[in-house]
This record gives sequence, C-alpha cells and structure tokens, in this order.
Amino acid sequence: VLVSFQPLQVRFSGRGEVKTLTHAEWLGGMLPPVDKALFSAYYLNELLMRGLSREDSHEGLFDVYSNTLANLCQGVDVTVCVRTFEIELLRELGFGLDWESDAQGQPINAESDYVWFNERGWTPTNGLSVHEQQALVVEQAVPGQVIMNAGQHGVGKTEALALKPVTRKLLNAHVAPNGLLARNWMEQLLKS
Repeated sequence: VLVSFQPLQVRFSGRGEVKTLTHAEWLGGMLPPVDKALFSAYYLNELLMRGLSREDSHEGLFDVYSNTLANLCQGVDVTVCVRTFEIELLRELGFGLDWESDAQGQPINAESDYVWFNERGWTPTNGLSVHEQQALVVEQAVPGQVIMNAGQHGVGKTEALALKPVTRKLLNAHVAPNGLLARNWMEQLLKS
C-alpha cells in the first residue's frame, strides 16, 4: 500500500518525532508519474519537505499538490504544472507574488518590463542592468503583460517560462537556500 504518489489515509501513534504507523489504506487510483513527470513529482515532494514545518497542516496546498500530480500524470505541460505549484507554495508560505501592483504601489503596466526584488516586489526596469541590491534581484526582466496574464488567467506556457527565474529566486531565498537535489538530478539527466 505504501507506494509513492498515491493517496493514502494513515494512522500513527507515538510520542516525540518517531511515530509508529498503525494503519494505511489506499484511497483510490492515481496514475503513477513517469519520465519527466516523475522527476517533477520528486521535485514537488522536496519543495514540500523543505518548505513546510513538520506536522504543519496546509489543506489547500494538499489539494494543489494532488491536482498537480494528476495533471503531470495526464500529460499536462511539465513547466506549467511545476511553475503553478511553485507559485501556490510560495503564496501559502506568505511569499506570494503581487500580480496587480509594483513595489511602489503602482498598477502593473502591460507596456513595461519588471524585475523582482525579494521583500519588495516588482520594480520597473528600462532594460538596463539593475545594480541596487544585486544579490536579491532576478536579472531577467518579465514583461508587464505576462505578470497581468498570470494574475488574471493563471499560468500558461509563456508565463511559466518567463516566471521561472522569479520563482527559482524566491524558492532559493525562502524554501531551499542550499539548493534542491531533485532539480539538480533533472538537469543532469537532461544534459546526458
């Protein structure tokens, strides 16, 4: 019954950190992820393990995780699935992206490009390199129209690709400052 990426209902007992599993029941069929979807599923698990405190309940995030796994298994674009999950995880942890206004409180302008400053938000750029607090800046500019589309319609392929450096920077800062193993595995396999 204890198979990866399958919904289970479990009971356990014990005191302290080490518990004893007393019951496990399989809750229904979910296709197992394969190929890139499998590595993406391991990546999602690693994000959850590093980002959430032990025994910290995030019921809404569980539904997002379950839906993301189902989408991965059904062949929905891996980039879109992963980016959507990253964005929802960051929102749940309190580091969500503001889709409507920039760091100065001005509405996002579809004609402008923006860079993301951690702890501040979107900052308009004129296309030149941004030097203030360089370590906290995603250097790749994101078009305002992409930000607005993501906020209004969700993440599609264009938004997923454009937002990748932003979510990666936020995840590195707030979830996994020492990097993520699953991401490294996937990158190494794709290179070979």
